Amino acid sequence: MPITGSDSYFELQAPESLQIYGLSIKSSNNCFVLIPLKSCNMSLVTVLFLACVALASSAPSDKGLKWVKSSSGYEYFPGVGFYKFYEQRVTWGEAWETCVNDGTHLITIDSEKEVGVVKELFGRYIKNYGSTQNIAVGFHDLFKKDVFTSIDGDLLEFQDWAVGEPNNFEGKERCGGAYISAKLNDIPCDSLNPFICEYKS
Repeated sequence: MPITGSDSYFELQAPESLQIYGLSIKSSNNCFVLIPLKSCNMSLVTVLFLACVALASSAPSDKGLKWVKSSSGYEYFPGVGFYKFYEQRVTWGEAWETCVNDGTHLITIDSEKEVGVVKELFGRYIKNYGSTQNIAVGFHDLFKKDVFTSIDGDLLEFQDWAVGEPNNFEGKERCGGAYISAKLNDIPCDSLNPFICEYKS
């Protein structure tokens, strides 16, 4: 991968295929930009991947990256993205961290299509959980009470709350959750719940 450029800008010639976050990507139209933090010293370079991904010819109907099955356990839902259900019960912060370590993020249910994804994934594991079981979801009101923002810092626009929610029960529910119905719920940040990580194509 040859690097060209000056003190303030580098261009990295993208390969025909590469691995990002365990996804095998093939494209004839990738682009990447390297931006140095302070100088031309490559040890200080921050890499910003601005991937212009062309569709693989073998998947013309799926608008996005082509998923290659691997041990990562992520599953592609056409037109939505890649998702993985984690069965272990952890705190909201631990769920967030696990997704970040995967190179993904804690699910933010922002469309009816994602409601369907949550229901389908939760449905596969329903025998292990009661009807009031939550999953951790990527939103909170930690910055300002009753002002719910996504983990990206955006105001929560898709708000399909369960009946009576959010209620900040006992003043302890500041993190995001959802029932098996995919209806949103505010939950204690230290409660232990399964969770879903997502990577949107």
